[in-house]
Amino acid sequence: MATKHAQPQPPNIVYILADDLGYGDVSAYNPAGKIATPNIDKLASQGMRFTDAHSPRAFAHQRGIRC
Repeated sequence: MATKHAQPQPPNIVYILADDLGYGDVSAYNPAGKIATPNIDKLASQGMRFTDAHSPRAFAHQRGIRC
């Protein structure tokens, strides 16, 4: 008798991109914050949180540089 192997499911990834959202604005990272974010907190408690991210410096346009 052949047995069926369950196909591995791809991970569910939720990427939240928000303008002007600080690290402490989400109550999962700052319980003393002024804004309650229960839905984001639930996602954070059930999944993986990334707390060490870096971004490159701002790009300086060539016209702004004088020789």
